[in-house]
Amino acid sequence: MVAIQDRANAFLDILGRPVPKAIFAIWGAIATWDTFVSQFIPENIAKNFPKAHQVIAMTYGWLSIQTWLLIGAGIVVLTSLEYAARHKWKLELATGGRPTPSSDSARPLLAFFWLFVVTTIVTIWSLDAAHWGAQVSKVSAPALPRPAKPLPSSITTPTPPPPLPPEPWVTEDEVQKAKKSGRLLLPFGPNELARMNYSMGSIGTDAYVGSWVKIDNPFLRVSRLVEKDKKEYLIVVILQPVWPAVLIFDAKKWGDQILTMNPSAGAKVHALCQLVKYDDKDRYDMDTTKFVGANCELQ
Repeated sequence: MVAIQDRANAFLDILGRPVPKAIFAIWGAIATWDTFVSQFIPENIAKNFPKAHQVIAMTYGWLSIQTWLLIGAGIVVLTSLEYAARHKWKLELATGGRPTPSSDSARPLLAFFWLFVVTTIVTIWSLDAAHWGAQVSKVSAPALPRPAKPLPSSITTPTPPPPLPPEPWVTEDEVQKAKKSGRLLLPFGPNELARMNYSMGSIGTDAYVGSWVKIDNPFLRVSRLVEKDKKEYLIVVILQPVWPAVLIFDAKKWGDQILTMNPSAGAKVHALCQLVKYDDKDRYDMDTTKFVGANCELQ
C-alpha cells in the first residue's frame, strides 16, 4: 500500500511542475474547443455575428476525440520520461529502489527529450494547420464549374482539287509537223466546226475551207462506196456528241485498213481531212451531217 502511495505521489509530483501544467492546460483548452464548445454556440447569438460564426465553424472539428485522448496520453508519457531523466533518484526512492546520485550524463538525454517534444508539437500543429486550410478553401472558395464540353467540330470534307484544263485538240508539235508538209492544221475539232455550220451555215466555216482538220473519234460505220472522177471513195461515218461526221477516203489507198475496223471493239479513226465547203455537202447527198472532210489520210 505504501509503494502505491509513493508511486502516486511521484506521479503528482510530475504533473505538479509548471511546464506539464501549461502543456495540459493548452491541450485541454484546444481539445475542449475542438470537440465540444464550438459546436454548442446558441443559434440566436451566431446570427448576430455571422463573420465570427463562420470563423468558429471553420476552426473546430480538426481532430476526433480519440485523437485528442491519444495526444493527452502521449503528453503524460513524455512528461514522465522527462521527469525520470531529470529526477531518477526520486523515482528509485518512490519505487523502493536504491537511489544513485545524479550526474551530468543525463543532460544529453534531457536535450534529446525536449527536441523530441518540440518536433512532435510542430508536426501536430502543421497537420492541424493543413487541415484547417483545406476547410477554409472548401468554405470560402466554391468549386469552379466544369468547363462545358466543346461542341464537336463539323467534319469538313476535303475540297477536291480543281479539274485540270482540257488538253488542246491540236498540239503545237502537230501544227509544226503539218506546216512542214505545207498544210494548215486548224485548232478546231470536227464537232466545233459542225456547231459553226449549224448556227451560221456556210458563213461560219467558209474561211476554213481547204484547211486540214484533225480527226480522233470513234469509228461508227462505212456508209457506202461512191465513184467520182473515175475514182472510188469510201464514205466513213464517225461518232460525235451531236451530229455524226462524214469522212471521204480514197478506197484504193485506205480501203483495206478501214474495212478491218470494228466499232464493237472500240476502234477509232485517227486521220487528217480537208474541210469541205458546207454547201457542197448536198452534192454528196449528206443532208444529215454538219461536217464533211475530204482527202482524208489515216495517221
